Amino acid sequence: MPLDKVLEAVVVTGTDPLALARRFGTDPARAMRRLATLPADAPCGSVGLAICDASGVFTFRKPLPDFPIPRFGADCPLWPLFAALSRPMSVLSRVLQSAGRQSGAVTAMAFAQPSGPPQVNREPVFEAHMMIAPAGPRSSETPEDVGITCRICPRAACPARREPSLLGDGLAQGF
Repeated sequence: MPLDKVLEAVVVTGTDPLALARRFGTDPARAMRRLATLPADAPCGSVGLAICDASGVFTFRKPLPDFPIPRFGADCPLWPLFAALSRPMSVLSRVLQSAGRQSGAVTAMAFAQPSGPPQVNREPVFEAHMMIAPAGPRSSETPEDVGITCRICPRAACPARREPSLLGDGLAQGF
């Protein structure tokens, strides 16, 4: 996916990794990686990316100002990145907003695929990619509030909470 050809293509495809993958005959994960590594002044704007292995540990992270990705600790289990690991080879798309932050909404697209070639009598090892791009003013989907990490998430009634928040009274709620 040569830079000059991709820069021409994103004028038409924007940040749609599926359209870009079809255009270049590749998989969505590769298209997501290419979009995230474009120069900051690319016609499609800046794109963030998180890649994790099957254990959920980040192997690559490129945050956006409206959607930070923590360097340490557990991330929000509600991100589509982690749902993609249970639905490999399916593209999941959600409009997200960081709970409690006055930030813009982002569109997150996630895709999990085997990280290597098939092997006889071996289960595949999966890797998940989640591309993050500004949702834009024309997005009709209501953003889903997600956290960055439980320790700094203000959502008290989150069903996925795994530790108390430093921002509220989580300690008083039995954690």
